Amino acid sequence: MTRPLIARLRPLLFLLGVLLLAYLVHRAGPGRVLETARAGLSYLPFLALLQGAFYLFENCGQRTLLGPDRHRVPTSVFLRATLTSYVASVLVPVGRAGAEVARVSAYSPHVGAPRALAASTAFQAPALIGTAVLGGLCAVVSWIRLGASAPLTWVLVVHAAGSVALGALLFLVLSQVPLGRYFSRLFPSLAARAESFDQATALPGSAYLAAIGWCVLARASEILQYGVLLAAVGLPIVPESAILASGIQIVGATAGEAIPGQLGAIESAFVYFGSALGLPPHSSHAVTMPLLARVGQYGLAAVFLLILNPWLSKLRRFLPGARSERDRESPAPSR
Repeated sequence: MTRPLIARLRPLLFLLGVLLLAYLVHRAGPGRVLETARAGLSYLPFLALLQGAFYLFENCGQRTLLGPDRHRVPTSVFLRATLTSYVASVLVPVGRAGAEVARVSAYSPHVGAPRALAASTAFQAPALIGTAVLGGLCAVVSWIRLGASAPLTWVLVVHAAGSVALGALLFLVLSQVPLGRYFSRLFPSLAARAESFDQATALPGSAYLAAIGWCVLARASEILQYGVLLAAVGLPIVPESAILASGIQIVGATAGEAIPGQLGAIESAFVYFGSALGLPPHSSHAVTMPLLARVGQYGLAAVFLLILNPWLSKLRRFLPGARSERDRESPAPSR
């Protein structure tokens, strides 16, 4: 299925996700889901903090792949890129692709478009390896807790193995194949930028290792997030359960990649694999956990939108202390 076809099908896929989510809530009982969610609302600030940490760590990993030029990116630009990419990943239908576009657009004026694009492309390898590390850990825990024949175990094993294979393949391609040179043959007018792209992807292994470290930290914050979600829905906080819940989220997000926001897909994964967390079939807890995570995501995205909104900069001029700064900046009137 091609990308343009997926784009045309997105409204239909979104509707399918909404209907699937409505069905899951209906089977679990809307009243029970609402009651469970209401009890967990007090945990939303902690969820938002951990979700923000996840994206901050990932952005630090991508910034590492800018090479020595990363020091040319001001801290304010880096923070703005982090906020913008988070908003794009949550609110824009294309999700992660929109986040990458936001980061490339923010970094290009400071490091050049070829290097920013190269860092975005190269970052997919550490991101896949980081996902594989978490998936592998989830597979081991599932193996010990549920057995090798459990569906969740072998699904996680396949996912972790596939992530490692794709990450390693992408790393080999970027480090060994001059992609820019091949593209310059097709588009001679882009020869200079294509050569810069090849130079930007020729990074030392230490840069990739640092990026992988940041991605592993991001995935660790995701495990903590699901530990908080367990407490939010009234379940005991058990490390193995938090790890398995993270693995279920990975499976659901991968299965619903084509659905905007993976709506309904992640909830379905929690309902299907809920027994791994000791939950009965169609448990309200299984539906409420990913729903609370969504509320935290959208709430944090709304806060970031307010921070990014240009009118806030105008409002700051009327805050205490702003008048004295304007007086110092403006020239004194001539006598």
